[in-house]
Amino acid sequence: MSLSFSPEYLYPTVFHMEIGFFVKIFKVIQSLSYYCRSKIHSYFYLMTITLKVPSIACGGCADTITKAIEGEKPEAKVSVDVEAKMVTVEASVSTAIIKKIITEAGHTVED
Repeated sequence: MSLSFSPEYLYPTVFHMEIGFFVKIFKVIQSLSYYCRSKIHSYFYLMTITLKVPSIACGGCADTITKAIEGEKPEAKVSVDVEAKMVTVEASVSTAIIKKIITEAGHTVED
C-alpha cells in the first residue's frame, strides 16, 4: 500500500497560519495606535494647576519646588509666586501628581 501525498491537504493549514499572522499584526498596530493617541493627548491637552503652598518662605523654596517638578516632568512650565505662596504648573499631568512631587520636596500643599 502506497501513501500518496497531495498538496491540497496543506492549503487549510497555510491559510489558517496566514490569518493568525495577520491577526497578530493587527493587534500590534492597534496597540501602537492606542499608545500614540495617549502620547498625543498628553502633549496637546495641557492643564494649568494652581496650588497654595504655605511653606514657601523664600526664593530658595521656589527653586526647590521648581526643580522637583521639572525633574519629574521636564515638559512642565512652573512659576512660583513667593509672596502669594502659590505654585502654578502648566503640564499634562494630574493635580495629585503635582501635589505629591511638592510634598516629596519637603513642602506642604493646601487642599
